[in-house]
This record gives sequence, C-alpha cells and structure tokens, in this order.
Amino acid sequence: MVWDTSAALAAIRWLALVVVAVATPVAAQTTLTEADNFSVHASADGRLVTDMLGGLWILPVTGGAAEPLTPGVAAVSHPRFSPDGNSVLFQARDHHRAQLHLLDVDSGASRRLGDVDYFNQHPAWHPDGDRIVFSSDRNDTGFDLREMDVATGLSWRLTYDDGDELEPAWSSDGRNLAFVHFDGERYSLVIRWFDGRRQVVTTSRDRLSAPAWRPSGGLLSFRREVATGTRIDMAILSNPVLVRPLVDGETFFDAPVSWLDRETLLYTADGRIRQRNLNAWSSSNVPFRITLGNDRPVVVRTPGARELPAQPTHTSTYVLRVSRVFDGLQPSYRNGVDIVIKSGAIQAIEPREERDGVIVIDMDGFTALPGFIDAYAKLPQTADESLGPVLLSLGVTTLVTRHPRLEQLNAIWSGQETPGPRLLPFTEADDADDAVLPWLVTVSGGIADASHRRKHVERWATLGVPTLAESWQAGVSSGAAMLLAGAAYGGKISGQSPTLTTTLVSGLADRGTPGLQSLLSIRQSAWLTLPDHVTRRFAGSPDIDATTTTLVLGSAPSDLPPGLATHAEYLALVANGVTVPEALKAGGVNAARTLGMGLTLGRVAPGSAADIVIVDGDPLNRVADLQNVVAVVRNGRFYSAIGLLERVPAPNPSNNLTD
Repeated sequence: MVWDTSAALAAIRWLALVVVAVATPVAAQTTLTEADNFSVHASADGRLVTDMLGGLWILPVTGGAAEPLTPGVAAVSHPRFSPDGNSVLFQARDHHRAQLHLLDVDSGASRRLGDVDYFNQHPAWHPDGDRIVFSSDRNDTGFDLREMDVATGLSWRLTYDDGDELEPAWSSDGRNLAFVHFDGERYSLVIRWFDGRRQVVTTSRDRLSAPAWRPSGGLLSFRREVATGTRIDMAILSNPVLVRPLVDGETFFDAPVSWLDRETLLYTADGRIRQRNLNAWSSSNVPFRITLGNDRPVVVRTPGARELPAQPTHTSTYVLRVSRVFDGLQPSYRNGVDIVIKSGAIQAIEPREERDGVIVIDMDGFTALPGFIDAYAKLPQTADESLGPVLLSLGVTTLVTRHPRLEQLNAIWSGQETPGPRLLPFTEADDADDAVLPWLVTVSGGIADASHRRKHVERWATLGVPTLAESWQAGVSSGAAMLLAGAAYGGKISGQSPTLTTTLVSGLADRGTPGLQSLLSIRQSAWLTLPDHVTRRFAGSPDIDATTTTLVLGSAPSDLPPGLATHAEYLALVANGVTVPEALKAGGVNAARTLGMGLTLGRVAPGSAADIVIVDGDPLNRVADLQNVVAVVRNGRFYSAIGLLERVPAPNPSNNLTD
C-alpha cells in the first residue's frame, strides 16, 4: 500500500510570498511570485495551466499574470490540457476523495467524470483527445489503470497486477503506456508497449513518480526520491535501457515535467516554474504573478475560555487509582498516582496513600488519559440516544458535530441512565441565523467570491468562534483560522504558511490507514453498521510536521461510524509521522484550546473537568492500545465500558448509523 511511511511524499518548503499591500476600501491584496507543490502543463498553442493554491490558473508560456479558472470544486490538482487546448482535465477533492473533472476553458463549465464512490486520480489524455487514462481503486485490489471514453463516461480496466498501478502517461503517438507500479516495497517504472509486451524500465526502493514521455519518444523522464532529496531522472529507451540524472540540486515538486518540444521541458521546483533545454547545464525561471484578495487569517477574538454547557455532575468525592497517567501535556507518564475527583472536576493528582472514608476505585495496571475530543465529527442523522453509551465506551467524551436533535441528545447523554459524549454544535460560516452560538464554523468552495466568504468568517470571529476551511482555496479567500489537513495538497503538511493558518484539523483516515481493519472488528463495531466500502482517499501519506503545526483531531471526512472514526484518526496521525503524545494532544488539549475551552478539557490535571479514559495497555508506545477502553469518567461519573454497552439494546444489523 502506498501508505507506507517510507513512501511518504518528500518534504517541501512552504509557500514563499511577496506581499504587496494595496490601499483600497475593499481589501488588501497579495501578489504571489512563488508557490508550493504545484504542477504545470503546456498546451500546443502556448499556454500553461497550473494548480497553484489548489485552484486552476492559466498564463502565457513565457510567464506573466495568471488568470483564474473557476471549476466549481476545491483542492484541484494534476491539470492537463486536452490535445486541442479547449479543455482541462484535472482531479479534485470531491466528497472528501479524489475525483476526475473536465472543464471547458471558454465557458468555464465543468463536470465530473467517473463514479463518485471510488478514488480516481492521475488523469492523462490519450493523444486522440477522446479518451483518458487514470488510476482507480474501483476493484478494491489496490489501484489499477482504467481507460474512459470521455463522451459516454464508459470505462474499462487496463491492468490486473497486484499492488498499485499509478500515474499513467501515453506516448505522443498513443501507442505505448508508461506508469509506476508499487508492490508494497519497491517501485517500478513500467512500459506497456503497443504489441502487448510489458517492460520494467527500472526498479527501486526509492519512490519513483511522475513519468512523462519526450514528444519524439525514445526517452522517459520521471521523478526519483533519494536520501538527499529528489531529482528528475531520464530513461533512454535504448537496448539496454540507460537511466541517467536529468536535473538535480533542486527541490522538485511531485509532478511530471511538461515537454514543450523534443528539446525543451518545463518543471516545478523551489517555488517556481523552471524551463530547461535537454542538453543545458542550467535552467531559467518562467515568472508568474497570482493576485489574491486579503488572505491573512482572521483573528478570533476570544476574551476567555467559553463556558461549556451546564450538565449534571457526580457531586461526591472519590479517588481513581491507576498505574499510569498521561496528563495531556507531558510526553511521558506519571506513574502510580491517585486522581482525586470532586463535583465533576479533578481536584488533585497525588501519590498513592491510604485513604480512610473515601471511595477508591482501584484501576491498578491500567492507564488514564484525557477523554477524547473529536473537533469535527459526523453524527448520523438517524442516530438516537442508544448510540451515546457506545460512543462513550470508545472513550469519546466530546463531539463537535451537527444533528437535528443535538440539544435533546445532549440532555439525555448527560444523564446517568443513557450516558454519552458531550455534544457541541458546529455550523457553516454563512449560516447566520443559528440561535445557538456554535463552537466551530466551516467554510467551503473555491477562490471566487472571497469577499462574501470573508465577511461571514469575520462575523463569527468577532463572536469568538474559529472557522475551519474545508479546502485550501476556501482558506485563502476567507482567512479561516483552521484548515482541513486532508484537503491540503500533497507534500509535507506544515503550518508555516503565512497565507493561512498554524492549525490543521486531521481528516486523514481512509482505507489505507494501517490498523483500520483491526479497529473495525473491535467489540463496539457490532453496534455500528459499517460502510460496505471504506474509501481510499489518499494515494500517499502526507508527512505532517507536528513541531510547527497545531494539530486538532477531526474525523468527519472519513465517513466511518462515529467513535470508530475518532480512533481511525489516531491511527492515521501516527501513520503520517506524528508521535503518539502529539496525536493525543490533537484529540485533547489542542482541540480544547482551539475551540475556546481553554484548559477545561483535554487534560488530566487539577481544575479540569473529570473527563478521563482508562485503557488497558501502553498507548504512548502503541497507539492501537487506545482502543482497549475499560472505563470512562464523564463529567465526574465513572462507567465501566462493559456496563455502558449493557445499557443499550443488543446490536441490530438493520440499524443504519452511517447514512
């Protein structure tokens, strides 16, 4: 699977900007002369299309001002001009997974190609302009190559290999097909010749990607990740094949080169579009300018921590005795302690001692952690009160979500008979008539209509409510304080971009998440109807830099059942390079602080609400141990996991909780 961290996308530096303030009564403007992790493709008539900032832009082949296209979808990547230059084929995040789209350049109209239920990516044109080839997980056997007739939408399978077939590219005469094959350990650059022969051009444990044919044939360029970084290699298709470095010494973005002719190529690296002659020793820049509205984050004005909804608490004092405590802040345990709980809050954490006249709940041998906060969760519309104990038995004590009966469920789940997690509402940024102040608002869409979107974001910010951008373009145009990490373009995910935010909401779990199948078989899954097909949303694993980014756990994009989706995010974060303590902070103190809860939640510390999860195992060293929940303290009340599940009816396979 491409999720293996050895195949993670290369670390690339973030957006470098030249900021030009323009004194207008509407908004300041920002002009970009560099960007990050984008691709470029040339048309036969001398235009370039690029996916900078996850949008579509056209500029002259000689450089200059980039004009936006408005495809109507967000997180655009991999654009390719049709052979006649009238259309642009591209992939985009649609329904939280990669889908193929086709845009008519003159009219601006776009339409989706293919089935939305599958992960479709890496589209490329056949030279006849009537067909495309792409990589898809449609057959649930990894990624296979498929071909599609654009006019009818009919598609057929081209490859049947084990593993993944990725990034197809037709030769200029349409007879030969190159692609990358990954078998779980090694990458191979493969050619399927017109006579049916299959030739492995080169094989490597280093990641190979982005093949592109020289127009006259006889040579393939491709990208190789090596220990020192990345480079562009070329395979001279002689007998034997000769593989040589083509361009080195730059930070190359994960995109194929675009050949202008048999001697001249374009590529993207170090924030720029670069042009090079095949036999030259150096490259030149193709300058570009992208002008945006005010893309600075809107400052959320929060005078202090917001008050959580008042809910009944356990009023007496008792002691929870555990072997280890992860307090939510320090990267290690505090061993052999007593947690003193009074009136729903943590009063003290003390060394063990004899305690006369006080109830002691002895959980020796187990580990205590802060209750899990899912800051962007999907609660099915069909969910009723019986779901509460199931979620609580998974350690989820707070959900930020939407539901038509949210207040009613909150009242029921705060009681003792059918307990469940605390529910906090979120809404969309332009939904201005909510009677209840939300804890989070979301903003979606593209770069168009930026002033409208920013107006709503600013409105919520004055009320102390942060905004989550569901796409890179929505964040750029609105100034949202948070970005959905799964909607950011590939490469190293960081919060250092001055254009957006230092806060990322995870949204990373998918079918490729290591440990997912084991998670979906745990005891609580019997009460949750699992989707027939867990989708593959990412071809590779982003490399998240938690040292420069505030990470917040949010599970809504995965479409997994609630609770299980939260645990899937922990697995995905760790699989993407985040340490377990940092992942726990994402579902703990980071979420609490970002949403305005201060230190009320997300910690096991004096003064915090007594929301505690007790697990069997060593979760700081094995993230899957978070699933071994044996007990939960919710607002000071202690519940065993078994006791919670005994409060709900026996599992009913007909229940649909994942609508």
